Amino acid sequence: MAEKKQKKKFVIHHNHELCKGCGLCYTYCPKKVIEPDNLGRAQVVHPEECIGCRKCVWICPDFAIWVEEAEQGEDDEDERVEAVSGEDKKGSK
Repeated sequence: MAEKKQKKKFVIHHNHELCKGCGLCYTYCPKKVIEPDNLGRAQVVHPEECIGCRKCVWICPDFAIWVEEAEQGEDDEDERVEAVSGEDKKGSK
């Protein structure tokens, strides 16, 4: 019997302070993981739908969003979205 392949999961990091609300990330997201908030800035609303294509990362002119493959056992939605402030951001992307 064929073994069922487990779907890869991803953690989406978003720095709201760097986001200027251009809308490119949510315009190009093929799974509509990211949507605008009431100010037009990006917010991650469906992290479980992320396929890890990283189109949002490539298109963001402010480096305000980045995606990593989730570590084994990161199934909780709260663990799959990380909103960070400018001073907490690890490294520059």
